[in-house]
Amino acid sequence: MQDKNQHKTIFHGEVLRMLSLPGKGDVWARRAERVMRACNYRGLVYNDEDLQIGMYRDGVMRRKSIVCGWMKIIFGLLVFALGVHLTIRANLGLAPWDCLGMGISCHTPLNYGLSMTIMSVLILGADVLLKEKIGFGTIIDALLTGNFVQLFHDVDPFPETGNLFVGILLIVGGLALMAIGQFFYMSSAQCCGPRDALLVGLGKRLRRLPIGAVQVLLWGTVLLLGWLLGGPVGIGTLVSTFGSGVVMQLIFTLIRFEPRNVAHQSVRDTVIALRRI
Repeated sequence: MQDKNQHKTIFHGEVLRMLSLPGKGDVWARRAERVMRACNYRGLVYNDEDLQIGMYRDGVMRRKSIVCGWMKIIFGLLVFALGVHLTIRANLGLAPWDCLGMGISCHTPLNYGLSMTIMSVLILGADVLLKEKIGFGTIIDALLTGNFVQLFHDVDPFPETGNLFVGILLIVGGLALMAIGQFFYMSSAQCCGPRDALLVGLGKRLRRLPIGAVQVLLWGTVLLLGWLLGGPVGIGTLVSTFGSGVVMQLIFTLIRFEPRNVAHQSVRDTVIALRRI
């Protein structure tokens, strides 16, 4: 029985075929080159000899690639957490998701922590409905992100600021670090956290929009709901909401990364791959 991941090899053979087309095929060749560069950015290395993606062997991820992917996820989450810490130290207002969490806690017996936890579970359910995979990246994200943010809070490398201009710079810098962190753990191809999976799932259904614009729409909707429920909104909240998508799109464009094109491996796929090695 042919492995269900063999389509990756077939796709790669099609890329090579396009590269060999003459005349008008040059247009396809240039497109194929861009596709292969995107593959390289997410750890999928092109191989001339056997027409297989280097991260795979007969459609299965190799153990070294899987473990390296885990290390990449952890590093990305560490960078992401530093970005979150910077936006908090800006002291200019809550992020949109936090605003919604506070709004929910105002109208229910739930405190802020429980509100955020339940919201994460609901978002995970939405991810499943959008047919986004749940992988080791999702689990690692759930276990480490909050702890990494707490680590930076305990170490406290950046003092809290009361200056508006400095605060905005901290938010923008934090958003940039968050986007860089997202690149690292998304490009590991082992899935991502519930909110990022929601972003990617919506982005796949809004292909005409840049992923940064989808982020602005998502965060804007979350902010509106939080505000309607009585969640606190500050200037930093607005900067985060409308600046996050712009910063993300700029960074992803510079590094030529499109998260919607990443072929993620679920927990089941990875476990099967490890057993076959």
